[in-house]
Amino acid sequence: MQEKRSSESGRAFSHFIRDLILILVGIGVFFLAMHLVGRALFGNSEADEIMRELSERAMDISTHMATRQQGEVQDKTAQGYPLTVYITESNFFEIVLDEVPRDLCKSLQDRWGNHITSIYVNGRLREEEEIPCHRQNQIGFEFNQNLNNRISDADKPVKKHCRSSADCDLCSDCRKGMCQSQCSAGKTCALNLNGQGVCCPMDQFDNPVCCAYTDEDTCCWGGGRCCPKDKPIRLKDGTCVSCYDQKVFAIGSPLSVEACLKVCPNREDFGTDELCMLPMCAQNQFTDRNGNCVDCLAGGSFETSEKECRRCPERGYRVGRCSLACPARSIMNEAGVCETCDSLGVITVEKGEQCQAKCPNRENVNDRCVLKTCPKGFVKNQEGGCLSCSEKGALMGVSAEMCAMCPNREMVENQCVLKCSSHSFRDVNGRCVDCADPNAIPVSPGECQRCPNRLALQNYCFSDCGRGQFRDQLGACHSCSDFESYPIQQSVSCAVCSNRSVMLSQQGEKMQAYCRLNACPLDYFADKSGGCHDCFDEQAIQFTSQEECEKCSNRFWSVNGQTCFLKQVCKPGEVLDSDGQCQACRSDVESFSVAGHSQVCDSCSNRYVYGTWCRLCPTQIQSLKTREGCLKCGGKWDNRVAQCRP
Repeated sequence: MQEKRSSESGRAFSHFIRDLILILVGIGVFFLAMHLVGRALFGNSEADEIMRELSERAMDISTHMATRQQGEVQDKTAQGYPLTVYITESNFFEIVLDEVPRDLCKSLQDRWGNHITSIYVNGRLREEEEIPCHRQNQIGFEFNQNLNNRISDADKPVKKHCRSSADCDLCSDCRKGMCQSQCSAGKTCALNLNGQGVCCPMDQFDNPVCCAYTDEDTCCWGGGRCCPKDKPIRLKDGTCVSCYDQKVFAIGSPLSVEACLKVCPNREDFGTDELCMLPMCAQNQFTDRNGNCVDCLAGGSFETSEKECRRCPERGYRVGRCSLACPARSIMNEAGVCETCDSLGVITVEKGEQCQAKCPNRENVNDRCVLKTCPKGFVKNQEGGCLSCSEKGALMGVSAEMCAMCPNREMVENQCVLKCSSHSFRDVNGRCVDCADPNAIPVSPGECQRCPNRLALQNYCFSDCGRGQFRDQLGACHSCSDFESYPIQQSVSCAVCSNRSVMLSQQGEKMQAYCRLNACPLDYFADKSGGCHDCFDEQAIQFTSQEECEKCSNRFWSVNGQTCFLKQVCKPGEVLDSDGQCQACRSDVESFSVAGHSQVCDSCSNRYVYGTWCRLCPTQIQSLKTREGCLKCGGKWDNRVAQCRP
């Protein structure tokens, strides 16, 4: 019985705890709902109050815009939210609120006024869609200077978003995703001599630089001397130059160099020669004698100061030059380049270089670090370099003794050349060429005779031409049936063609032999070198005989240049001149040549033959005429038809 009462008591207590939890949950839900309703109701009211305050501030800024300087002013709203005013453009300014809670952020996004040009939420431009808000937010309101005017999107200033200050312009840094000015009121962004942006007091601002002080409208940087703001450095000759005009300034004394470095922080002391250099190079670079930045691992040797060279632990300074330190089993040549000790060539080194200490397999011979002995299959030339016996060409500068060490070579005309097989010959470079090679190969005298199928002409070795071909004097092969005539060196080369023969032609002061066809085929004529030409070829052919030209009924021969022309078909009242051109009888041309065919002039009733010319009869005596001249018209001359009327 006692156990039953204890069980009932436990169940009652459990029911009590359950009911208590339900009551507490209900109370929590009620207060949460009331909180949300309150935020919804009073959030809008708070947003309206903030917008009224911002409008009043904007009106005040716009009214006094002309007297305000570019910069920023920090304050708080009546509700306690951090507020910053940025004046970054001549016609625009921005009011930015920070630490704005999520609900207020949503409400403020919809508070557009006629005077607001843009709204930015956490660095993003608010456009058609609402921008998601976080627990804490930044909202920027951009205003036009004239609050009564609306402006187009094209006229709005570009808002620059950023990830870091490197993305921003001069005098600006990156704050919550947007570039913001660093300059406070009364200061503006200017350049210092380093080309960096600084916030400069307005009384020191001399666009675009910020001066230490001014003297008679000249920008001064200290040192008791003034130069124009864009050329602040005075050289020893009195010339004022910019910190960026030249890579190297030769100042003239250490004190002047010190002054240069003070005026131009972007430059550095070269250490010698009283030079004021451009900015120090990057960590893995050094400055050479001309002010150029050179990578520490760059090949070559460079003139510079010892101080600069020591910036690179990989390099060594020697005799005014900065060069790469060579690894083991290598040595630096005179150009500052490391070469391996096992290379086969000669290494030219600076005077006094310890060749054998760095390369035990080499020795110094007249400042040349050469191998003591060449590896197997190589021989040494006069310079001390090792050349391979298997090289294709001649081994230059190799003695007969050294050449004999290559079993595949022999000395020919003081050259160590490859031994050629019985079916090959040697070209002028000492290479062996097979007798069957089809190309013309330059050779030394006697080499071509090693191949019975080849012919030597003008220091070239030519292959045999095929059946039905002959060779000209240049060694080229041509078909025996070729219509052209070719100059030859030996008459025997033409004799292989039964349809051709040798013709001699005067060429200046000597006779030239040509291999020509015995006779040109039908409808062809020959020039004086024996070449055959088509009668119907429109081209005028020079240096032909009248006999050959007149074999073609459609051509005529002109003594002028001994040229064979294609006859043109002239119109009625026209005749052919000696150049093959049609001339009008009644033209104003006084005379034209008809050399070689003067009879054509007879067809012009108003012209007569005078030597090789077809002349126009004088107007006052125009008449029927004879070949000897013109007769006076007894009646009336009809110029329209060039006839004498009774």
